Amino acid sequence: MLKTALVMAAAAVLSLAQTAPPAGTKPADPIAPVLGTWECSVSVQGQDIPVVLHLTKNEKGALAASLDDVMNQGNGELDASATYKDGALHVDVPSLPSSFDGTMSSDTGTIDGSWNYNGGAVGCSFAKDKS
Repeated sequence: MLKTALVMAAAAVLSLAQTAPPAGTKPADPIAPVLGTWECSVSVQGQDIPVVLHLTKNEKGALAASLDDVMNQGNGELDASATYKDGALHVDVPSLPSSFDGTMSSDTGTIDGSWNYNGGAVGCSFAKDKS
């Protein structure tokens, strides 16, 4: 009976050791997949407009966002806010005002969704800038 109890205790310890992360390691960063510069092009009234979205971490480690101001020849950035959870990205740009809602594609590595502006929506597929 003592032998059975010891075997069961050893099995329990081994199963915990296999599921727990090693001591001193951090869990995976949930926003890491979206960090970086993302680009897409949206068609507005027959004109293709490039959209460049920068997703970084702020000083508190939370997701921060900005867009290049393409209406001003790319000079300057527009402040934005962003959230990313379970593969879904939401970006608000109060100065336009507009927003983006999309999901990360595990197949293509793109963020596919739509820009919402003035009551309308246009499709946008962000690709990560590799440079």
